[in-house]
Amino acid sequence: MGKNTVGGALNVTTKRPGPDFELEASVTGGNYDRLDGMLGINVPITEDTLFLRASLATRSRDGFGDRLLTGETMGDVNSDTLRASLLWLPTEDIELTWAFDMTDADEDMPTTSLLVADPSVGGLNNLSGLYNLYATLGWVDGPLYNDSWLTGDEFKSNGTAPVGSKTDVKGTSLTAQWNLDSFSIKSITAYRETDTSFGRDTDHSPITILHTANTMALEQFSQEFNFTGTAFNDRLDWLFGLYYFNEKGEDLVRVAILPEVTAFEGGLPLPDEFSVHGDIDIDNTSLAGFFHGTYAITDRLSTTFGLRYTDEEKKTSLDIYYPTSGFPLLQNQNANQDFDDWTPRIGLEYVFTDEIFGYISYSEGFKSGGVVSRYTQPRVDPLVFDPEEVTNYEIGMKSQWFDQRLRLNVAAFYMDYTDIQVTVFNGVVPETRNAAEGEISGAEIELTGILAEGLILTGALGYMDAEYTNLDDPGDGGALEITLDHKFVNTPELTANLSLEYRFDLENIGELSMMVDYAYRDEVANDAANTPELMGESTDLFNARISLLSSDQHWEVAMFGRNLTDEVYLTSGVSTTSFGIVEGVYGRPQEYGMTVKYIY
Repeated sequence: MGKNTVGGALNVTTKRPGPDFELEASVTGGNYDRLDGMLGINVPITEDTLFLRASLATRSRDGFGDRLLTGETMGDVNSDTLRASLLWLPTEDIELTWAFDMTDADEDMPTTSLLVADPSVGGLNNLSGLYNLYATLGWVDGPLYNDSWLTGDEFKSNGTAPVGSKTDVKGTSLTAQWNLDSFSIKSITAYRETDTSFGRDTDHSPITILHTANTMALEQFSQEFNFTGTAFNDRLDWLFGLYYFNEKGEDLVRVAILPEVTAFEGGLPLPDEFSVHGDIDIDNTSLAGFFHGTYAITDRLSTTFGLRYTDEEKKTSLDIYYPTSGFPLLQNQNANQDFDDWTPRIGLEYVFTDEIFGYISYSEGFKSGGVVSRYTQPRVDPLVFDPEEVTNYEIGMKSQWFDQRLRLNVAAFYMDYTDIQVTVFNGVVPETRNAAEGEISGAEIELTGILAEGLILTGALGYMDAEYTNLDDPGDGGALEITLDHKFVNTPELTANLSLEYRFDLENIGELSMMVDYAYRDEVANDAANTPELMGESTDLFNARISLLSSDQHWEVAMFGRNLTDEVYLTSGVSTTSFGIVEGVYGRPQEYGMTVKYIY
């Protein structure tokens, strides 16, 4: 269902309106002046046929990073969200659900710190070094750019350029379902629009080495039809679907590169401008048809099979130019691309006992190609990249033991990738390329156990071995920065989590719950080039929560702490090689607070 993916999809389903009146309100306060509020209500407008559910949430939290020269913060939270849904049951067989949501956010930049500022790398090909030459000769008025702008603190920056982000998102959908005797029909119509603007200060200094600003607007419309039913004396459960998706958008990119250097009359024979403006328009359409079925061969053995056909058309218009002279790098270039693919899935499932279920499956995934939209040098045609494809094999077991006191799930998988899409820097420009073929093999274990009355243990362990097996030719769209020994981005070898919760009754007061949880992540690469400064070290995060739910289940008070050991850890980063600049983005430090909730 929905749009195609390579690695699967996360389906988020909100609670539907119902016939009972409900009210929920909560307030959360904590360090960094955190103040969150939520109000939700469910109202039966008529007794049996029309129900409304609505919620309003606001989140506010000060940043945990500082821009030393401007007094601004980094990493704050400031957003408001509204959601409403209306369920109408005109007959016993027909359901109509309308939903609307909107989010407005106005936030500072993520907490980012300058890790490397080396203007010597590459000589005059390093544009930071070029700026320093002009500053040394007195051709520009300003300090030198070097590692003196490093703060030595992951939560501090010397940047001064305008940064931050503003986002306004609105969406609505209408779902209609008609339940007939032998099958049902569902229609899902949805529309969403997003307006956002954000800026980056790559050099983290008062000098204009590299600053960027983006203004984006996007509109999306989708229509999906699902037909579901049974056949062959209910041995076959089947689903057939049709899907249409269209998005139109524009991205206005403004990149300021060494304006003081190019403004100097004289000096070295340089281009009149390094700074670049880009106006990019997209019009993408995706069409798909899919079938999924599960057939019970015997009472214990069943097979699952499915097939999806996807056809995508991408239209991209690029106007890239120098802002002062108007000289075109790509002038009104149109790139029209068509991609299509068949992606099957087949599996076998066997119920060994009422508590043990095993399965084996084969599936394929597809992610379409696209157009590179960032340039600093003139080109006749835009760069393009091909689709990424993956074949996945999985075997697993889901089970319950000891009178359902222990739930244990295990799985092993092997994924074979072709034309892996990675983002690397070509000078100052991020480019998506088809770098290589690769493999990921791994295993996962999940368990939930009731150790004693009220004492619940939950845990998971994941292992992944990811490697490139064959590199594409850099002259044919590959990535020179990647070798067979490089790590995949955001693919740690080992992950684990463990939580322990204890619940017990306090007579005439309510239920007390105490929980601690631990999450581990192995070393991880935060960019495709495996920049040493962006290799995230293994992290250990500890959280805790204690709550009291009143005996009438109307009130709950909870105290919580996150990242209790105040672990400092990278979440992402960027290495801009032609400037000798590496910057890292860091996760939230130790936080604590209290939530008071009323439920009716």
